[in-house]
Amino acid sequence: MTVVSINQQQAEQQIQTILLFMAKCIEQQNWQKLREADCQLMKLLADIKQATWFTSFAPKLTELKLQYKKNIHAISSQQSELAKKMTRHLDEREGIVAYKQLIEGNS
Repeated sequence: MTVVSINQQQAEQQIQTILLFMAKCIEQQNWQKLREADCQLMKLLADIKQATWFTSFAPKLTELKLQYKKNIHAISSQQSELAKKMTRHLDEREGIVAYKQLIEGNS
């Protein structure tokens, strides 16, 4: 069993710091750093669950989960936007290729 050496306030600060970093990674589309931060957050939460004060931390954890869900939503939004851009790119590419073939065929 791991002994947790941080208190509730330190845990909350560390979680907030990680969540803010994750939001920045999403904004910058730095998916590798985002994954690393997510792993760090999961490890911290696993450690916190071992703390004697964990039950009194549960209400605060609910607030932090909401921030995490906002990050997940931001990721989903960026994925949707990327999918739209890729579809548009493929459509435009097909049109360019068809136009090129038409022009070259008429030369």
